[in-house]
Amino acid sequence: MNQAAVQQQEEQGLTRVLVFSVDDGLFALHLDWVEAVYPRTSAVLRTVKVGPWRWQPVLIHRDDAAPVIDLRQAFGLHGVLGDTQRDAFLVLRSGSCFLALQVDNCMGVRDLDLRAHPPVPTSLVGDGGLCVGHLLDLDGAILTVLDPSRILDPNVRTVLEPALRRARGFKERQGKITALWSALQQAPTAAELRMFARLCSRNGRSKAAAAARLVLKHLPHAQSPDATEHETVGERVLCEVLRAAAQQRTGELIFEPDGGGGDGRVVLRGGRIVDASDQNHWGRQAVQQMVNARAGSCCFVETRLDDQIERMNESAVALVITALESGSTGRRRSGKHPIG
Repeated sequence: MNQAAVQQQEEQGLTRVLVFSVDDGLFALHLDWVEAVYPRTSAVLRTVKVGPWRWQPVLIHRDDAAPVIDLRQAFGLHGVLGDTQRDAFLVLRSGSCFLALQVDNCMGVRDLDLRAHPPVPTSLVGDGGLCVGHLLDLDGAILTVLDPSRILDPNVRTVLEPALRRARGFKERQGKITALWSALQQAPTAAELRMFARLCSRNGRSKAAAAARLVLKHLPHAQSPDATEHETVGERVLCEVLRAAAQQRTGELIFEPDGGGGDGRVVLRGGRIVDASDQNHWGRQAVQQMVNARAGSCCFVETRLDDQIERMNESAVALVITALESGSTGRRRSGKHPIG
């Protein structure tokens, strides 16, 4: 809306609000306080630990995080009405932070004529005796226009502060993980692998962290032409692929599973993986089958690839990490996994 239209609204006594429903009530927020509306299906939610056996959901919004709240809880009705799952999240600015308010339905933007329909303070008050909003008539129904700064009690805000700090830390680490992954896909280094593993571990990606550490463990062997002992043929495949990548070799790693059923192959050109197949699998799935194999044999054969079609062009380190993370079958702890 341009400045002239805003000025005209102000002169006419109009206030533009977003109207939404929660349970059987109609509520509204001044449009200037509304940041975004996310359908539940597209919202990115995380869970943050805020105390012993207590977790707080947060919604990742742009470069920040918004604690998820429900009006039942904010207005002290949670004990009577219980929990519910709503269809959308309305992100609003409340003081110095964002809040993600759960709503049942957004009903659009309305222009309220406050001169013709003067608002009345609601009897529901928060800390300090200040009302949480004002009531007015909207098409014969009661509409509660909320004050964003008074939705939450200050004590609740104090409880949410640690959750907000942890969520922001998670978002910051996620950005670093994304940047590191781009580097690992191009020219990976041991320092980048180590940092990637540490950040993934802190952000709850334990499988990715374990995969990066396993690759890091075998990097020194990849620099040496000498054969080494491995617990499984999958580790031998991993080490041979890393060795071929480190030495920028061109050829095929041939994998022969115990019991037959067809050989697997990983094709490299100049140290980058350009093709992979294993029985009925191709690409990343084929590499996943081989690096997670428990028995069989493998060897690398240098060969010309004049007629080889490049179906892929991937860093061996990044592809192996993806394969190990997808194929890990380690024990998982039960319960919620907070971010911190």
